Amino acid sequence: MGHACTLLILHDRSFLRQSIRRVLEDAGGYLMKADVEDVPALKRAVAVQGAPDVALFTLHQASHNDHALLHWTQRHMGTARCLVLGDEPAMEEQLVLFRYGVRGFFSLNLGLEQLRTAVEVVAGGALWYPEGFIHYLRNALPTAVPDPRTQLKEQHRRFLAAVKRPDEPTYERIAQEMGRSVHTIYKYREELCERFNVHGKGGLVRLAIELRV
Repeated sequence: MGHACTLLILHDRSFLRQSIRRVLEDAGGYLMKADVEDVPALKRAVAVQGAPDVALFTLHQASHNDHALLHWTQRHMGTARCLVLGDEPAMEEQLVLFRYGVRGFFSLNLGLEQLRTAVEVVAGGALWYPEGFIHYLRNALPTAVPDPRTQLKEQHRRFLAAVKRPDEPTYERIAQEMGRSVHTIYKYREELCERFNVHGKGGLVRLAIELRV
């Protein structure tokens, strides 16, 4: 990441917040804005420091109403990418999270090391939902969530396929291989970043993997 990704954690267990904070800060590239135990503290932190890049929070806590929290984050942390921590919910609940703009959920049973990957994916603009839910989502909302692989222009598909190659070609080399100008290649990059809300080459690589280009 080009700049430190700012984080905010909402969880009622202090030791777990500290463990998550330590794992992510030790990974480098992350800056913790706040770790809080309840919604009032969350609201105060956002009011003072602004929305983070990524917000990690749990549901089903005694301190707050889930739908009220999701509605508040949607209104006041619209720029934040939210990742819910907890056990895997039912498909219907995942659909509710998706409709509120949540980028995914992470089961802490997978371990905190895997959480770093989940945060990186969400920070890059991609979703962190299991493949089974993606299929369910397309069936539940067939017109609202078309398969993006069928929507890519051929030049965008070729560009993403080149970007994700193990040899990490430069944009200049990709331009040469595709028979396009460097200016056009940068235009492809900007179009994809804007459309899928990803950032930088790392975000494009993750997008290519997610779309199975």
